[in-house]
Amino acid sequence: MLSTNINEKLELRENGDLKYLENGIDIGENNEEIKVKNQRIEENENFKNRKQPAKSKRNLNPTPKECSICERMASGYIFYGVICCDGCKHFFHRSITSKPKYKCEKDGNCNLSYNINVCKSCRFDKCILKGMYIQTTKGRQPEKVLEIQTMIQNKRRELASKGKYVQGKSNNCAVEEINFVDLQKSLIAAQNKQFLDYLLTVQQNACRTKNSGIDECHYNSSCNSLASLLTRKENLIAIKHENIGLHPKSVRDPIEGLLVFSSLPKFLTDPLLIIVDTARTMPFFNKLDLPDKISQIKTITMPTLALHSGYYCSRILSETVVSPRGVPIKSVFCSNIYKEDVTINKFLKKLFDDTMPLFNRLQLNNEEFVLIRAIIFSQFALGDLSRHGQQLLLNEAERYSDILMKILQNHYGPLAGAKRYAELLHLIEFCFNRGNDHCLFFNYIAYVTDRGYFHNSMPEAFVNLCLGCKT
Repeated sequence: MLSTNINEKLELRENGDLKYLENGIDIGENNEEIKVKNQRIEENENFKNRKQPAKSKRNLNPTPKECSICERMASGYIFYGVICCDGCKHFFHRSITSKPKYKCEKDGNCNLSYNINVCKSCRFDKCILKGMYIQTTKGRQPEKVLEIQTMIQNKRRELASKGKYVQGKSNNCAVEEINFVDLQKSLIAAQNKQFLDYLLTVQQNACRTKNSGIDECHYNSSCNSLASLLTRKENLIAIKHENIGLHPKSVRDPIEGLLVFSSLPKFLTDPLLIIVDTARTMPFFNKLDLPDKISQIKTITMPTLALHSGYYCSRILSETVVSPRGVPIKSVFCSNIYKEDVTINKFLKKLFDDTMPLFNRLQLNNEEFVLIRAIIFSQFALGDLSRHGQQLLLNEAERYSDILMKILQNHYGPLAGAKRYAELLHLIEFCFNRGNDHCLFFNYIAYVTDRGYFHNSMPEAFVNLCLGCKT
């Protein structure tokens, strides 16, 4: 009995010790797991802290410090590269954005220790000298940042000339975080817009000249040769016109039933003179040598005439080419000498009727029209151009084509814009083909139907333009 109790007690103790031992092992294992987990959490926190950007760290509550400008207690945050208060931060922002003209009555030597508002000029100088600068382009156009930065640099130089230099790092006025690719794109876009506005202004003046008519006094000795026509001082596009829409008495359409070229054919010479003077307004034109100018104007005039005729008549959805006064051009070739000529009738249909469907379908807007004309003006593959002239015109043609593509894609979208661009390139090719047809037509008239009249009906420069592409 006694031995039985002792054995039970020993068994209970062994079981208890075993239980406690097992529990002890579990507790130890749990402690190890907790330590590992804590270590991993700590490592993750350290990793996050290492990856935390400087901007996020700056948002942590800083220790209040004196403002670098007014020396009053500030939050300790850094604005525009220095520790400053909200008041000085906003003052610097206003100074660089609105650019007010500050003037110091004491030549920049005011004492700002007691009152920072004593002199705005000296306060702004102190902002510059303490190293305030533009840190990022966020919220600003890149070209504006460059403009502000240039202003700050100029101010630094001005202060340096007075023996006052920026404190701290010498390069702390450099523009930071500027995406120069975006800056370059923005500057190019601004230049392209400025150039497009110029082309539209030229076109507006050209329309005024066309609508008011050109007096015969402008067909003077300066039109006797292409050289004198291109180098004359007068440019009709730059002339101020009054009584817009009223045609002078000298403006007349050909008389039906007579030889078209028995007198000055103003339905032809007026558009030609406008085209020549419009080409002379192109920025690149004066960079060409005179032989290149002559070669280029002979190459581009007839294609541009086809473009003008189709564009202006498509504005009124005309099915045939008409004069500014609405008279169909083909109707003036109604005398028997023209009616009985099969070749003339084929040319009339091709040049004045078959031209319009494409223009009426495309319905060019003003921007497309002036850019297409600029591309035609800068054609470089035809004609007898010098190497310098070819390279110059190649660069211009690429520029205008790029502007046209960007405008179309911005308006229609990438795919639809590219499709529209391809259609307009086809139109340019169409205009060159029609221009060659015009030259063939005028050569036929000059040497067959109106022989002896054509050359005497207009100044020599216009004869050369009409017959210059003879094949």
